[in-house]
Amino acid sequence: MTSRLFRSGIVLPILAALFLVIAATALVQEKDLDSIRTIYLTPIEGGTNSARFQAVLKSELVHNGFAVVPKAEKADAVLTVEVTLSSGAGKNNVETSAMLENAAHSMIWSGGRTKSGDDLDKLVNAEARNIASAIRLAKDDLITKNQEKDKKKPHQ
Repeated sequence: MTSRLFRSGIVLPILAALFLVIAATALVQEKDLDSIRTIYLTPIEGGTNSARFQAVLKSELVHNGFAVVPKAEKADAVLTVEVTLSSGAGKNNVETSAMLENAAHSMIWSGGRTKSGDDLDKLVNAEARNIASAIRLAKDDLITKNQEKDKKKPHQ
């Protein structure tokens, strides 16, 4: 039965659509995100373009106010990113999936998306920028939310 579903071509498009829906949304857990200042970026496997993506992402994280440290033990959080680069029909595709974990190995942020375009360098830069700014924006939103809560608390 299962192999018949795979051969019919129904299961793979459904799984792909489900993955895209999940990857297109960002999950944020409030615990500890507002205190993240240092990030360890795990090595991104996959050759020259993945190494380039990692270098651009590191620069974007720094640009967004985070210190990128060389060891996980010295970081407030660990960022793991998977990148898939592909080409077809004259278009380049960059698919990213990212997860930020705190020191207790609890996920505090995740996100991902797929982007297509003609210029691979622009795609790589845009996706690295997207991940770094999404983490910073989630952190800033949480800080603002906490400040608003503090204002509403009665003073003792």
